Amino acid sequence: MLLCGFNFLLCVMAILCINLLCVESFHPNKCVEKERQALLKFKDALIHRKANLTSWKGEECCKWDWISCNNLTGHVTSLNLQALDYSKAFRGKLDSSICELQHLTSLNLGNHYLEGKIPKCIGSLGRLIELNLMNNNFVSVIPPSLGNLSNLQTLNHADNILIITNDLEWLSHLFGLRYLDLSYVNLTLVVDWLSSISKIPSLSELHLYNCGLHQVTPKSIDLDISNSGISDSFPKWFWNLSSSLEYLNVSHNKLNGPLPKSFPCMKVSYDYDDRVWDFSSNNLNGSLPSFPKLRSLFLSNNMFTGSLSSFCTSQSHSLIYLDLSSNLLAAGETFRLLGEFSIFSSSTFK
Repeated sequence: MLLCGFNFLLCVMAILCINLLCVESFHPNKCVEKERQALLKFKDALIHRKANLTSWKGEECCKWDWISCNNLTGHVTSLNLQALDYSKAFRGKLDSSICELQHLTSLNLGNHYLEGKIPKCIGSLGRLIELNLMNNNFVSVIPPSLGNLSNLQTLNHADNILIITNDLEWLSHLFGLRYLDLSYVNLTLVVDWLSSISKIPSLSELHLYNCGLHQVTPKSIDLDISNSGISDSFPKWFWNLSSSLEYLNVSHNKLNGPLPKSFPCMKVSYDYDDRVWDFSSNNLNGSLPSFPKLRSLFLSNNMFTGSLSSFCTSQSHSLIYLDLSSNLLAAGETFRLLGEFSIFSSSTFK
């Protein structure tokens, strides 16, 4: 019996050793040759201090500075060259050879002096999660092909000499986008930019500083991001969109915290009979804010508290359908809603 157990232990150890040898022989820390050549072409298009890329030589490009590879396949997955010190910033152009790195999930070239156009082929890097080209000298237009980057979560083109000629429709295809910064990008020619941005369901942070948006007259828009798994507090960027929202549905998410104390007045002229907002089935709390004139408002299944007097006074001349059921609102006041419908369940008040 002891002999059998000893032999079994030897077999297990032998198998483990063979597996370790196989892994080591399969990946001796060498990147894919095609991608190594692409990195060298990318390097040749840059003007840089010799000390900056001294490690970019030899066969094992996965060991080069600022590069990460997949441990099993050797494919380049990350290129992080963001300059923290402008004395180490690159000049030159972003060569299209970068598009040979088809397994990139992160491309960060922020804070350099790169010039010329952003290659259209970057839209073919379908695995990208982060694309950061901020603080360069790129000119011309942002290629609409970036709308193909369906896995993108972070997009930063801030502080470049870029324009967008007609619309931002390509942004509406980036369903996973969470962070968007187009500050200093010229948006003065864009028609109805709000409509495109409002269709990004996961967006939680938006920066559009100094984009010339004062010259744009947005149309009324519809926004439906219900049941999208959003679990953040009320997005700050949404406050700016709310003045043009005719239909809003953010129900059945996990939005938490209070709503803003008030929303901007509607900037578009249409009859309030078309305005419907739905915040139901979230984790929103605090007092009820001052909403713009609406026809229907759904706030059920939240944790709103406090008084109803100021809220009802502000809504009494427009609202005809209200659902406040399943909240924690005070019942010590009486009020009247001028209109046809109002809904209050037994769990509305505490």
